[in-house]
Amino acid sequence: MCLCNDAHPGFALFARVSAYGRKSSRYRVAEVREPERYTEAAKDANWRAAMEEEMRALAENETWDLVDAPKGVKPTGCKWVYKVKYNTDGLVNRYKARLLAKGYV
Repeated sequence: MCLCNDAHPGFALFARVSAYGRKSSRYRVAEVREPERYTEAAKDANWRAAMEEEMRALAENETWDLVDAPKGVKPTGCKWVYKVKYNTDGLVNRYKARLLAKGYV
């Protein structure tokens, strides 16, 4: 059940309804849209910082070695996946970006 809240733009209030149909408590949930494509995420400084953090972690963990592909072999593609992490009070805690390999190996 969504309740609009004009006093706090950018947020929606959600009411939890008990089994008996009564409102038990209200939670504030930030309305942050998660991008579906890199081009969308690259326009926002928060998502760019999250992608940089992921690339830094991959380099520190020595996840892969960059080498020339053998002749006739098509490299595996990759895709960014974006997720907003929230605190228990419904406010944004962090922007998380993960770089995933496409397909099956």
